[in-house]
Amino acid sequence: MVPMVTFIDTGVLIAARNRSDVNYERAVSLLRRALAGEYGALYTSDYVFDEAVTVALVRTGKA
Repeated sequence: MVPMVTFIDTGVLIAARNRSDVNYERAVSLLRRALAGEYGALYTSDYVFDEAVTVALVRTGKA
């Protein structure tokens, strides 16, 4: 059996940090469950990290 792995993409990271995001509650719930191991090993990439930081900077006017 292949072990479950989950890729964490930018959208869920951005939504989980922005209480006014329409997907905030869902993103927080998904990340909590993922961090508790419900979805297996978690992975992301440096591209996702870069995109999340860029979006945050642009949205806060600090880019």
